[in-house]
Parts: sequence; C-alpha cells; structure tokens
Amino acid sequence: MKAFVYYVVAASMAVASLGPTPVHAGERGETGQFRRMARVTLANLPPLDTQKPRRSPGPPRDLERAEAAEHAKLPLAPPPPRSPGTQRKLGETRSDGPPARIATLFTAQTRSDYPIGPPDTTGAVGKNHLITGTNIAISVHDRTGKTLKIVDINDFWQPLAGGNSYCGDPRFVYDPLVDRFYSVVMALGYQDHKVRLLLAHSQTGDPSGEWQQVELPMPATHSIDQPLLGFSANRVVVQANDFVGTLDKPTGAAVRTRIYSIDKADLLAGG
Repeated sequence: MKAFVYYVVAASMAVASLGPTPVHAGERGETGQFRRMARVTLANLPPLDTQKPRRSPGPPRDLERAEAAEHAKLPLAPPPPRSPGTQRKLGETRSDGPPARIATLFTAQTRSDYPIGPPDTTGAVGKNHLITGTNIAISVHDRTGKTLKIVDINDFWQPLAGGNSYCGDPRFVYDPLVDRFYSVVMALGYQDHKVRLLLAHSQTGDPSGEWQQVELPMPATHSIDQPLLGFSANRVVVQANDFVGTLDKPTGAAVRTRIYSIDKADLLAGG
C-alpha cells in the first residue's frame, strides 16, 4: 500500500489550491497509508429491500449537535468577491450562448426508497451511466433514465464498514480524464463506536461493475462529518470536517478540516 499526504487545518482557514499539493499557511502535512482495502461488485449486490428494518442514526445526532456548537464559536469568513459579469438576476439567461436545456428528466429514487431524512442526495454523470446516492440507497441508470440497479448503501460499503454500521453523507463524482467514478462516505460503527472515512473508485466507466474501496486513516478518538470529494489531473482529494469525539463520547471539540491528497495513478493501480 503506497503512501499519500493528508493535512489538518483550522476550520476557519480556506484551501488556496488543490493542485498537486494542497497549499495553505499554517497547515500540517503528514504521510499516511490506506488502512484496509476491499473490492465489491455493485451488480452482484441484492436489490434494495424497502421493508428492511433500519437503525436510526441515533448517536450521530449528538455528534452533529456538538459539532454545530463548536462551529458557532468560529468567526465567519467574508464571502469571496464575485465578478460583475457572473451576477445575473433571477430569470436572466446567459448572453454568451444558448440557454441550458434539460435533455432527459426522470426519477432516480423516491421517498419509499428512503424512509428517514435528510436524504443527503448526490449523483454523477458518466459517458453512458448515471449514479445517484442517498443515506439509504445507491442507484445506477443509463443515460435515458432506465434504472439498472438500486442497492442498499450499507450493503455496498459493508466490506469495510462492517455489518452493524450506518453509512451516510455519500458523495459521487465522475472523472472524465480516466473514465472512472469516485465515491466517499462516512461509516458509523455501532459495535466499536468508531467513525470511518471510506473512499472507493469504479474499475471501469460502468458504475454497476467492480469497485475498489479503501479506508483512510484518522485518529481513533476523532470523528468526521460531511466528506467532500474532488480530483485534478493527477490527484484525488477528500475533505471532511474533523472533530474530537466518538459515537459513545460525542464531545464535538476541536473542529478542523482534514484534507487527503492522494496520487491518482497509485489509487487506480490498487493503492
């Protein structure tokens, strides 16, 4: 397993660049390795069972309340200045080209697929497929909107999250440079009271096929929330709120931002 670099910065700071290396004064860079790796084929998973009993997030709500209290203590950064050319009134169309047109409109997931809220919706569009996610399900569609597969999000991440876990805050993005989908999720372990940050990428441009999953390192006494995901020509970058506290001890203290800068070639080659 090859090393990568990750950074921990104060929550009030902003990342100036996510090029080959994230850059910001005062950051602390460390090298790390993936803790565990696994593979899963989405098409082989059982279909979503909407009648299956589900655990409420429960303790994570305590974490969220503690985290929100810490965020309220931080000074608000002023919004970045906007170019006058990008500001338009509601209803105005762009003057430099034709207005955008919806090519296909379809339903990806419904309330019956998701009995609790909030759904934390996400999605990405590839060459021939779309993938959508919520805190309950992952669905794959073709470009016409036909549903090819819909599975339980916990089944998808089970190889690394474990059987007694709640997976939420999913994110999907599509990388046209390599024709791959990436995903990140927060996994809450109810047996060991740990919160895990998991990253995955599809092995091809078909998200219903095989995915490789990895667990990103973080302190055992810390938790994460609302992970985000991005990429450049040679890096895959994961960002998440980082604070002290576990499921059984939700202190919410020391809010920071944890940023992982991962070599894309190493990740796609198998870590």
